[in-house]
Amino acid sequence: MRSLLSLIIGVSVALMACSTPPENVSLKVSETILASDSMDKTMMCSLVAQLDSMLTPEIFGRDFGVTVVNAIENDSVIDAKELNRRVEMLRKCLIDKKGTRHSQLFADGVQSYVNGLSIERQMALYVKIATPEQLGTALRIDCYRNESDSAEVQQRADVLKAIYNEAEYSAFLKYYNR
Repeated sequence: MRSLLSLIIGVSVALMACSTPPENVSLKVSETILASDSMDKTMMCSLVAQLDSMLTPEIFGRDFGVTVVNAIENDSVIDAKELNRRVEMLRKCLIDKKGTRHSQLFADGVQSYVNGLSIERQMALYVKIATPEQLGTALRIDCYRNESDSAEVQQRADVLKAIYNEAEYSAFLKYYNR
């Protein structure tokens, strides 16, 4: 009798798993964060609470990175200031709900996705969300970091030269060469 019950439960679980396509809650949460007309901390934290406890923060970070990059590349994202506000709010909710380590692993997941993009694609994204002065400062800081590869930083600056107009590139260089 016990083995029959176990068999019935096993078959039921298998049928449910096969009949329902897997839902990527992580991508849905990411899309909602970007697509919502307005986002406050209560709404953000309720979205974070929807995330599956089995989902690693790195995977959520990568999914969020995919969503943000797609939105930026398709010019369908809120402005950069609002995007930064939402990301900061998301990080605070992750810390509140799941802890600082979880938030850092989320950020690492986002960064790992961005790092996997070509340098040209990365710089095209950064141009859309940061000013030439901000990028100049960021690349200057990268030059002085021990783990930074100066040839890669120079390659990034060269890519920006191809993207920016003369005035923008001049503003970038002013902060890059400080």
